[in-house]
Amino acid sequence: MLREMERVTAVGGTVAVRDVDYEGVIWSPRSPELTEWLELYLKVHRGVSGEPAAGRFLKAWAREAGLTKVTCTASTWLFENNEDRAWWGGMWAERAVDSAFAENAQRLGLADRATLERISEGWKRWANDPDGWLLMPHAEILARR
Repeated sequence: MLREMERVTAVGGTVAVRDVDYEGVIWSPRSPELTEWLELYLKVHRGVSGEPAAGRFLKAWAREAGLTKVTCTASTWLFENNEDRAWWGGMWAERAVDSAFAENAQRLGLADRATLERISEGWKRWANDPDGWLLMPHAEILARR
């Protein structure tokens, strides 16, 4: 993708990219189901040729693509209030059992339906916990061609 962005960007133009680093996700309260979800998510994503920790590689990938003057920044998403927890936790409760993630987890032999349902229930509990808190780090780059 970065090679194509470099190719279509005019000389002197800027490419801006932002991506998450799932290996850096942290949450509270601790939950065996969410721990299992993250381990499974990393395996599934890599099992379909993705990189769930892409954020940490953006700088190197941009330079490999021929982009220069790469400036790096970072930001976070934080889900901690009732509305945000309901949205994020509810989305993952559903995705855990009914999504490409769930299909790939089963197809790759990484999880069975019971595991996915257990993870879904863990997301529901987290979403309903007034002390629930989840932080996702994002890496960002601005690069010049």
